[in-house]
Amino acid sequence: MKIKSKYTYFFLLILLLLPFIQESLSLFKLEPLTGAISSPELTKFQKQEWIEGTYQQKKDEENNQTFGFRSTFIRVHNQINFSLFKKVSAKGVIVGLNNCLYEENYITAWNGSDYLGDEKIDSLSTKLTFINEALKRQGKQLLILLAPGKGTFYPEYIPMKYRISTSKKTNYKEISNDLQEKGLNYIDFNKYFKDLKTKSPYILYPMHGIHWSGYGMCLAIDTILKRIEQIRGTKINKCYWDTIKYDKPRYSDNDIEKGLNLLLSLGKEKLAYPNIKYQNSSDAEKPSILTIGDSFYWGLLNLHFQDPFSKSSFWYYNREAYESGSSSVIDVSQIDLLKKINETDIIIIISTDANLPKLGWGFIDNLYNLLSGKNSAFTKDQINSVINSIRTDQKWMEQIKDKAKQRNITIDSMLVLDAIWMLKH
Repeated sequence: MKIKSKYTYFFLLILLLLPFIQESLSLFKLEPLTGAISSPELTKFQKQEWIEGTYQQKKDEENNQTFGFRSTFIRVHNQINFSLFKKVSAKGVIVGLNNCLYEENYITAWNGSDYLGDEKIDSLSTKLTFINEALKRQGKQLLILLAPGKGTFYPEYIPMKYRISTSKKTNYKEISNDLQEKGLNYIDFNKYFKDLKTKSPYILYPMHGIHWSGYGMCLAIDTILKRIEQIRGTKINKCYWDTIKYDKPRYSDNDIEKGLNLLLSLGKEKLAYPNIKYQNSSDAEKPSILTIGDSFYWGLLNLHFQDPFSKSSFWYYNREAYESGSSSVIDVSQIDLLKKINETDIIIIISTDANLPKLGWGFIDNLYNLLSGKNSAFTKDQINSVINSIRTDQKWMEQIKDKAKQRNITIDSMLVLDAIWMLKH
């Protein structure tokens, strides 16, 4: 009995020491936690803090974040809650039927509880129509991309308590209807994917991710490039693929599941990944593009969507600017919007239905105000008075025409810009 007791004590001692040994020596390679995880700062010993007791508090907080096997213990805890109670620790995540994972805002987008209202949507479509016409006069194009939403694509797996619609209207339905009625250039991937849902040989939307699948992204790229070629009336390089490989989830195809930090996988969903390539015809036009959008656009960039274009800019949520060929990130507020528009051929705005209440993230208002002169601190009468003076000066008007040609904008737009400049100076 004594021998057995000694072994028991020894075994328990090892168990107690294992976290300390793992923290110090990292004997086992553990999968790190994913999601909004922050690494604590190392606490440096300071005598004054030790006397005041703040050092001990900081050290406790650090130890709670760094002790050995912490990630494993968290995964075990999360797995028990998920398996027994269908509870998750990730904020805003909803577990649907068949373990289909949603973010809550995609469900509210589907049931219409986030509906903006008729007045705001009418204002949005009016501004987009004005912008479209202004760009068209300059030989530029505006293209709106309605990316698919998880709730709209998989309504059959949404838990019953979320299936009570608070509105007969949804932002997606009303905005897509307005885009069609106004004759604006747009692609409705929500409808496109829904129509293909039972026909596609490959999965378009993964059960455990929030974005379109790798195969879905390839279909989207093919569709967008063909539409750009159509609305510009010129040949551009398009995409193709010669092989398709089945594989476990790549890219963002199980990004929600990763954020749950479970011990066991939710399933072995096999997804299709085309080996996407791009044409390189010497006679193809290579226009420049500016895209304002959400995270759905990152997947396209990861598949080199920018390759057929001479220059590609991505304004992520209209906050961070990413330029092709550059690793630096620029604050969008520091960029001259007029100059950027003048050097761009195609402007793309992309959003999933969950983000439609914030479509453009301020870009649409900014561009509308710029093109209409409404961001000026001067009244319309003041601006028109200067414009009338310019029109009576033949030499000045010739300069206006030359500047308009150089900037590739209309003479009327150049008149407004020169008039504002004169009032400011």
